[in-house]
Amino acid sequence: MAEVRSVGLKSIRIGEIANDGDMGTVLEALGVTYKGTASLTTEEGTTTDFFSEENVYPEESVKEPGTTKLAWNIINLDPEALQKCLGGDVVAADGDNPAVWKAPADVVNIEKSIEVLTAFGMKIQIPRANISATMQWNLARTEIAQVAIVATVLKPAKEGVAPYSVSKVAVV
Repeated sequence: MAEVRSVGLKSIRIGEIANDGDMGTVLEALGVTYKGTASLTTEEGTTTDFFSEENVYPEESVKEPGTTKLAWNIINLDPEALQKCLGGDVVAADGDNPAVWKAPADVVNIEKSIEVLTAFGMKIQIPRANISATMQWNLARTEIAQVAIVATVLKPAKEGVAPYSVSKVAVV
């Protein structure tokens, strides 16, 4: 069996979850990813052991998986991109007035499908993820404003669909 490897990032695209709870099909990038910020990580799970007084080894051992998260920063401050990852409202451009993003007054719950393509032709699909984003806007001349996005992988609403999948695709 040939080994499969992956290096780099080609794109991260998000979109609405399909009506049946499966992976969304209309996906788009929020903007380019700031170098060195993209990662997919799975936290270590927990194990709870149940012991009896009579035995030194556990009678039962229950395992819980760790949370899987995709994190990346974009450097696009377009109002529509901000709304898709931070919530809030966009007031459309009108005449000489540009479009305006208005931050939400309350906490918002944003769920999307996400697809990651790597430079080596790997595809990661996440049918359902909870999106959380924060502004990282240092107003120095040596820094660039960023939106840090963390997508927590959730159980898909459609039965039989994996929380995420990894596959090899043709490099385009």
